[in-house]
Amino acid sequence: MPNNRQADKNRAWREQGREVPRVECDDPDQRAELEADDEAWILHFFPETFYLPFGEPHRELIAAVRYAVDTGGRVALAAPRGMGKSAILWALSMKYASEQRARFPAYIPWAGPVVKRAMRFWKNCVSFNAEYARLYPEVAAPFAQARGVSQRLLSLIWADDGSATGAQIRTTDGMIVLPDGIGVIGSATVNGNPRGLNHPTETGEILRPDFAMLDDVQDKETARSERQTKDVIDVIDSDVMGMAGPGRKMPAALACTVLKRGDVASHYLGDETPDWQSIRVQQIVEWPKNRELWDDWNVERLEGEVHHDGGARGIAFYNEHGDKLREGLEVSWEHRYDADKGQPDAYYAAMLDFYQMGEAAFMAERQNDPLEAETSVFDLTAKLILSRTSEVRVQGEVAADTAFITAATDVNHYGLHWAAIGFRGDMTGQVARYGVHGGRRGGLVPKNVPEQERDRLIFEALTAHGERLANMTFDDKGDGRKLDLWLIDGGYAHATVQRYAQNVRLPFPVMVSRGYGFANYRPFGKSMVGKPKECCHMAKSDLGRWVAFNADYWREVMQRAWLGLVDAPGSLSLFCGKNHTEIADQVCRERLVEKMQGRTGIVWKWNTAPGWHDYGDALYMCYVAAAWLGLSATGVPRPRRKRKGKGWRLRT
Repeated sequence: MPNNRQADKNRAWREQGREVPRVECDDPDQRAELEADDEAWILHFFPETFYLPFGEPHRELIAAVRYAVDTGGRVALAAPRGMGKSAILWALSMKYASEQRARFPAYIPWAGPVVKRAMRFWKNCVSFNAEYARLYPEVAAPFAQARGVSQRLLSLIWADDGSATGAQIRTTDGMIVLPDGIGVIGSATVNGNPRGLNHPTETGEILRPDFAMLDDVQDKETARSERQTKDVIDVIDSDVMGMAGPGRKMPAALACTVLKRGDVASHYLGDETPDWQSIRVQQIVEWPKNRELWDDWNVERLEGEVHHDGGARGIAFYNEHGDKLREGLEVSWEHRYDADKGQPDAYYAAMLDFYQMGEAAFMAERQNDPLEAETSVFDLTAKLILSRTSEVRVQGEVAADTAFITAATDVNHYGLHWAAIGFRGDMTGQVARYGVHGGRRGGLVPKNVPEQERDRLIFEALTAHGERLANMTFDDKGDGRKLDLWLIDGGYAHATVQRYAQNVRLPFPVMVSRGYGFANYRPFGKSMVGKPKECCHMAKSDLGRWVAFNADYWREVMQRAWLGLVDAPGSLSLFCGKNHTEIADQVCRERLVEKMQGRTGIVWKWNTAPGWHDYGDALYMCYVAAAWLGLSATGVPRPRRKRKGKGWRLRT
C-alpha cells in the first residue's frame, strides 16, 4: 500500500508538471507598436544579436522581405557579405510566424550547418527569451516550461482544458511547430528536399510553406560552373517555388551575394527574371576622389605591418589626412568597423577591406559587382605582376646598359596617368617611375565646363606635368639621365595636346600619339609621313603631326612582357619600395580573350573590366616610344648604337 500511495503522488506530480497555464500578453499596445515596425521588433527582442545600429543594407533587406510577404511578390536583394543577412531572416521568420503574417515561413539556405544555426536561434527565442515570452505567451509558454527539451514538449497539455499544446521542436525535420496550429517555422537546404517541407496536423490538414526566405543559395564552386548554376536555378524555380503546393504562388525574398557574373545571384537580379524585383546594396556607395592618397596610406600601413605595429602607422596617416581621404567617399553602413581593434570609422574599415581582400574579391563580396572573368590567351594576374618587382632597383633607377628611357602620359578629364620605362636594347623594360597628375574623379576637369575652359585646364596641367618630368633624373648607378622621348596621348583634347607639344621646350623630344584598334589602324594613305616603323608611323593633319600606332599590338606586347622573370630578355619589371597594387590591377583590367588571323590581318578581342586602366595605356605607349626610337619587340632588327655622352644613342 505505501508503494501505491507513493506511485500516486509521483503520477500526480508528473501530471501537474504537464499542465501549461494559458497566459495573455500583458502589454498588447507595446506588442502592436513593435509589430508595426520590423526593425524595432528585431532590435527589441534580439539586442545581443544585433548590437550595432542598422544601416542601409539592413533596412533594404527588411523592406524587401516585408514587401514580399505583404504583397505576395518576389524580391532578390544583393548585399555585402558579413552584414548579418542570415540572422535578420531568422528574426523575420520568427516575427511573421508569431504574428501570423505568414503561417509557415520557410528559410532556405545553401548549407546544412546554417539550418542548424537557424533552428538554434528559433529554439532559444521561444524557450529562453523572457521578453518574447512576456509579449507572446501563447507561443512561448509550452517551450519555456519544457526548457527547450523536445521530449518534454510532447507530453505538455493546456491547464484549462487538458488538450495537447501541439508545440514541437522537430530538429531532424528542421521545424519549430507553434502551439495550437498557430504556425510552423521550417528550414531546408537548397540541395536537400525543400519540396518535402510540410507538417501534417492532428486535424488532418497539411501545412505547407507559404513564404520562402532564400539565403546565399550557392557556393564558389557552383558559381564557377555554368552547369551547376543552371541546376540550382532549376531547383529554386521548381522545388522551392513549388513548396506551397499545387496552384499556389510562392512569395519569396532572396538575400544573396554575387560571386561571379552569370551566377545564381546574377540570374535573379537580372533582366531574365522580370517577376523578381532586384536591389543591390554596396559597401562603398561612392569611391573616394583621392585614390592616389589612399595608395600612399596603404604603403604606410604595410610598412607599419612589417614592424608589427598593429596598424598604428596606417591609423596615424588616416588621422592626419582624414578629410582628404574621405572626400567623395560614401559607405552604406556607417557603423561597420571594429572599434575594439582601433579602426576609427567605417570609411577606414571599407578601404582597409578593399586593400586586404584585393579588388576582385571586394568587388564581388562587398560591392556585388564582380569583375568580368573570361578565358584569356595568357594568364596575367595582378599577383603575377606584383611578383615582377626587383629586389634591388629602387624608384628612378635604371640599368647601366639602358638604351632609352621613354615616358608616356594618358590624358583624361580625371587626371594625367603617366609612366617612365628604361629599355635595354632587346626591349627589356624596367618601370622607373609612374604616377597621376591632377587628381581623379573630376579632379582635373570638372563636369559641365565649357570646352574652352576644359582646354585651358588640360594645357595648364600638361605644362606643370612637363616641368616635373623635365626635373626628373634617372640614375643608372651614379650616372643621372634625362628622358629620351615623351609621348602624350592625343585621344582626348587632341588640339590642345598638339598646341602644347608644338610650343613646349624641354630637354627631350615631345610628341603626340594616338592609338587605334586593329580594325582602324592603317599604316598608309595621304596622312602618313615617311616610312612606318614597328606597328607605328607618323601621321599628319591640319592640327599637326602625331605618332599613330596599333594599340592592340602594343598592349599585348606590354602585357606579355610581365610573364618573363625580372630582367629576363624582353621582360618588364617594377622597382622596389612601393606598393604597386593599383598599377597591377589596372593592367589586368584589359584581358586578351581571343587572338586570331582575320582576312586583313590579326584580330584581337579584349574584355575590359570596370574601372580605370590608364596606367596600362601609359605603359604600352612607352613601348611605342621605344619602337619609334628604333627598338623592336621581336628582337630584330636591333638598333646599332654608339656611346655618346651619357647613355646610348642611335647611330645616324
